[in-house]
Amino acid sequence: MSVFLRKSNFIKYLVLFVLITSGCSTKKNTLLTRSFHNLTSKYNVFFNANLSYENGLNKVERSHKDDYTRILPVFIYCDEKIARSVAPEMNRTIEKASKLINRHSITEKPKKKKNKKLSKKEKDFLNKNEYTKWIDDAYLLLGKAHFHKHDFYPAIETFSYIVKEYSDNKIKFEALIWLSRTYIELKNYRDAKNILDQLDGDEEFPEDYKHDYLLTSVHYFLQQNKYDDAIPLLRSTVNKEPKKSKKARYYYILAQINESRKNFEDASYNYGEVVKLNPAYEMSFNARINRARLYDVSLTGSKEIKKELEKMLKDDKNIEYQDQIYYALANINLKEDQKELALENFKLSVKYSVSNDNQKAISFLAIADYYFTQPEYKMAQAYYDSAVSFLDDDFPNYTIIFNKSKSLNELVENLDIVEREDSLQRIAMMEKPERDQFILDLIEKVKQEEERLLEEQQQTALLQGEQARQPNAPTSGKWYFYNPLTLGIGQSEFTKIWGRRKLEDNWRRKNKTTMSFTDEDNLATTEDTASSQFNNKQPEYYLQDLPLNDSLIKISNDNIAQALFNMAQVYKEKLKDYEQSIQIFKDMNERFPENENALSSYYYLYLLNKEIENASAAEYYKRLIASSYPDSQYASILTNPNYFKEIEEKENEIKNFYNTTYEYYLQNNYDIVLTNYYYADSVYSDSELMPKFQYLKTLVSGKTKEIEEFEKELEELIKKYPESEVKQEAENIIAYINRDDESEGEKEEESAFGDDEDKESEVTDEMAEEIYEVNKRSTHFYMIIVENRKTDINQIKFGIANFNIDYFSTVEFNVSNALLNDEFQFVTVKSFKNKNQSMNYFESITEFGEFLGSLDDKSYRHFVISSENYVKFYKDKDINKYNRFFKKNYIKQ
Repeated sequence: MSVFLRKSNFIKYLVLFVLITSGCSTKKNTLLTRSFHNLTSKYNVFFNANLSYENGLNKVERSHKDDYTRILPVFIYCDEKIARSVAPEMNRTIEKASKLINRHSITEKPKKKKNKKLSKKEKDFLNKNEYTKWIDDAYLLLGKAHFHKHDFYPAIETFSYIVKEYSDNKIKFEALIWLSRTYIELKNYRDAKNILDQLDGDEEFPEDYKHDYLLTSVHYFLQQNKYDDAIPLLRSTVNKEPKKSKKARYYYILAQINESRKNFEDASYNYGEVVKLNPAYEMSFNARINRARLYDVSLTGSKEIKKELEKMLKDDKNIEYQDQIYYALANINLKEDQKELALENFKLSVKYSVSNDNQKAISFLAIADYYFTQPEYKMAQAYYDSAVSFLDDDFPNYTIIFNKSKSLNELVENLDIVEREDSLQRIAMMEKPERDQFILDLIEKVKQEEERLLEEQQQTALLQGEQARQPNAPTSGKWYFYNPLTLGIGQSEFTKIWGRRKLEDNWRRKNKTTMSFTDEDNLATTEDTASSQFNNKQPEYYLQDLPLNDSLIKISNDNIAQALFNMAQVYKEKLKDYEQSIQIFKDMNERFPENENALSSYYYLYLLNKEIENASAAEYYKRLIASSYPDSQYASILTNPNYFKEIEEKENEIKNFYNTTYEYYLQNNYDIVLTNYYYADSVYSDSELMPKFQYLKTLVSGKTKEIEEFEKELEELIKKYPESEVKQEAENIIAYINRDDESEGEKEEESAFGDDEDKESEVTDEMAEEIYEVNKRSTHFYMIIVENRKTDINQIKFGIANFNIDYFSTVEFNVSNALLNDEFQFVTVKSFKNKNQSMNYFESITEFGEFLGSLDDKSYRHFVISSENYVKFYKDKDINKYNRFFKKNYIKQ
């Protein structure tokens, strides 16, 4: 009996083994194999892949922090930092989804019985491309994981594959929605719109995807600031959203859009709906603040709303939000035309802005705008400068704000020169005893100020020590920086020494314009130019900058005149304050009649008076120029109505002459080329085309003279026209001439790049950053640099072309090569819209570019580079210098 049982169990195990092993095969398509792979896919691989994906989404939710000073995004996956943080979860999702596809996909057709007539259902089943149910879901999950990593090109490939391979499955609609979102993130709005339009007109579009479609459409319009198109879609979305937290978010976005469109009544209603939904405290607080700020004080007055805001100021929960409350109060003050009180509250908003740099920037901006309209340009400059230091470069109207700040900085720099030189002259004109006493008094004030600062530092240290000994002592805030006393002392101390600084590397280097109003202040600013042999408590420290003789007075006057001229230009060209510009030009000419900019100033005064329609003043300056400077270009412009036409005709004449000369060169008529060059050199010597004429002459020498003489003429051309576009052409030719003998290159086996660490150790970060700058929004290129003597450049281009076909088939790239110098040449892949896109490509080609595996690691360098840095690199040609910059600012980040 026991023998029988053993044999029976053996048979059972054998049958089970056969069933399992046959079930594991994807080469057979039976009910058993399909059931096995469907079961394993769902409850093992897909479950783990989806779990990792959900964990990544949860991390996104926890990591994201909304910026309530801007219109909130519909989706929170746009943040590049967050995308990097969820890479581990998304990579695991990609790994598991790929495993599911590779191990459980069944594409083999099932066997059918001979001579059996098939039903339509059976025929459809036989015609399927895939027989495992979870493969399409795995592809979708794979695409979404790539998307959340911001690997947008692989995501496009995956979603496009789903649409193509599963055209009869409703999953294609979800893939199309994700594909449109991917195009939106790449700012490819045309393709995104085509997909959305396609979905909108598809009668088979499932109802359960309509909500995602609406959200994607809203996102599409918001990304392009097309708010009027977004509003009706967002209203429909809000009504259909079941989750309270998301409904509150969409109401908040709707409120922000209405506010931006100046639909204040609708915006106030929407903010009220947000509060009713009881969202997270920060959103609720911002909704209440904004609703208060939009309150129409003309209807019932502002007493109640102010009372509510002042009550909020006293609530401990709102300590970190006090800056926003003061900002709201200031806006109410402006509505009531209480400008001085508004200014005071804007300044309190800045003062109590502890951790919200966006609000601090907006408050600085409000103060700057106030002073600009007065106009008090010096005060406006200081606050615009502070605002810009806190604003991100994607802030609305950032470029306008930045340019205004830059213009005011230029104005104030020149104004400071005038004030300082005037002060130094006044002190220099004092009698010696009076001047000496003045300087002694100034030194005494310096000593007193140092003592005051030392006392403040000691008080701060004592206070911090006391708090350290009494950690539970009550304060007005929850931690050190919420204590107004310690915070005020620290801010005061820092600001006195450094001014306002943004939290960033090398913040000490930022050059801030200081504001000086007295002779003492101006004399005290000699620190930047004073010799190190004196300190600011010695009289010599101040005496050395005083203009105490006629020659120094003349230099000082020239500085003042030039600064006045620069100020007048800023008023005219950048601030459009024509009246002030006219006044400064007149003051300059009145104080310094013989200044070197007199003629230019008269022409500007003519233009300015025409602009303000002061015809008599304009005519006066026209006659002044014609009579006093009859041979000047300005006189010709004013008296000859055909002047510019004649100039244009002359330029066309020169261009035609050059084109004719170039044709002669192509026809090998070198004697005529030389004759035309010498004629151009005598008649058109000032023309911008002269470098090209000389380049043609030099090329003729290359055809007719010895190589040494040709090289010498190329070097002369580079020296004579260092900024010309022909310089690079000449340098390339010299590089070819000077290339090492090929046989000698073969003997030298050491890489021309040298040892990475040895070479790059010779280059510091400071050396690289003196040349290159990071601009993440700029157009970028991918570059690979190889040694001339070791690598076939055509093989590199072929390898890149194959890689692009395999991994980026939907993108059209321009692949080109060029010579860097006599040792290196490079291939460039153009172009990528920004840094992130280029790094996606770099990471992909590093991991999947098969041609790189055939190269010696020491025989090439590759990186991505912005279009601006590309120009600088081509000029500098130091590969290791840029490679160090790339590693620090691209790889490490």
